[in-house]
Amino acid sequence: MERKSKSDFYEDIEIFPTGNAIERLEEVKEWLKSKGVHEFDKVGLEKNSLPTGIVKKIETSVDKIIASEGPPKFTLKDVLSVPRKVSIVIKFQFF
Repeated sequence: MERKSKSDFYEDIEIFPTGNAIERLEEVKEWLKSKGVHEFDKVGLEKNSLPTGIVKKIETSVDKIIASEGPPKFTLKDVLSVPRKVSIVIKFQFF
């Protein structure tokens, strides 16, 4: 795989050269399906993101604050004239 590192496509035997490449790829597909990967939101590669460790630290800090102070109070507001390109899809509710 290293010699074709600039290619976007690989043959199955380049990933699993031991002879059972098709079966191994099927196993990987099933594993990915079982993990719910298809439910992830698609994000452009140009987007900035935080490393997983930092996200975990933030989540831990927020959990501590909620445990000590209780859940935050929210007021619902209507936001008008937001371009579709900048809108956010929220799938999970934490409170």
